[in-house]
Amino acid sequence: MNVKRAIGMGVVVYLCSFVLGILLSIISSLYFSQTGKTNTIISLINLVLMVVIVALFSLYYFKDNKIKADVKEGLKFGLVLIVIGFVFDWVGFLISIARNSPQDLINYYSNPYFWIALILLIGTSALVGHIKGKSQ
Repeated sequence: MNVKRAIGMGVVVYLCSFVLGILLSIISSLYFSQTGKTNTIISLINLVLMVVIVALFSLYYFKDNKIKADVKEGLKFGLVLIVIGFVFDWVGFLISIARNSPQDLINYYSNPYFWIALILLIGTSALVGHIKGKSQ
């Protein structure tokens, strides 16, 4: 595993997801504010976007010929993405406490869509590793 490459890509994946999430929230508040299913629609769109982003960055991660593409390597890459996500979430949480506007991490982490996203993230990176490994 190329740890530096995985961490660097993990930061970019997190930032891309963060920016797309903000844009999606803005768009949804403009178009879906009249319906009661806004959260479900947004959560499902976020899941699809997350799978696409992870798949694209996993493909890019495995372009390095020094990295042996397989399920195990894909799982490792997915775990690095998750760890980076948790680190950035906690940094944001600590910043919000310092600014006297704490975020509710318990509510965020108890959302079933969060756990579905983690499973899909691991599955996507592992699947990409598997597919790239067969094509090498």
